[in-house]
Order: sequence, then C-alpha cells, then structure tokens
Amino acid sequence: MSRLVILVLLVLVVGWWLQRRIARLRQPGAPQAPGGSRGKAPAPQDMVVCAHCGVHLPSADAWIQDRLSYCCEEHRRLGPKAS
Repeated sequence: MSRLVILVLLVLVVGWWLQRRIARLRQPGAPQAPGGSRGKAPAPQDMVVCAHCGVHLPSADAWIQDRLSYCCEEHRRLGPKAS
C-alpha cells in the first residue's frame, strides 16, 4: 500500500514539473534550450567616441552636436576636451 502511495506521489510530482517546463517554453522570450533553434543575433550597431571623455557608445545613444558625439548632455554642454 505504501509503495502505491509513493508511486502516485512520484507521478504527480513529475507531471507537475513537466507542466511547468512546457509552460515556460511556450512563453515568448523564454530562454531556449542549449543546442535548440536559435533566433537571429541582434544587428551590430555603429559605435562612436565621446568627444569629451573618450568613452565608446552606440551611435543611437549618443548626443550629437556640430558633428561630434557625446555620451551625455553634460559632456555635450561642456564640449570637446581641451588637449
């Protein structure tokens, strides 16, 4: 009798675990299993250098003034670093 109870509990636990696993895989943006089908890699972005501090950042995130790129509004306001 006790073996039957343990077997039923084991089947219920495995079923619960499989149900959660399948639900996670069906969610959009869920991590894929290793070796599974992989989506396309994100497109590379052009990088620019801040004219004030020299940090590299994606051009989409840069502040542009007078054809120079800056990493933040403060550096744009201060202008290019004096040599």
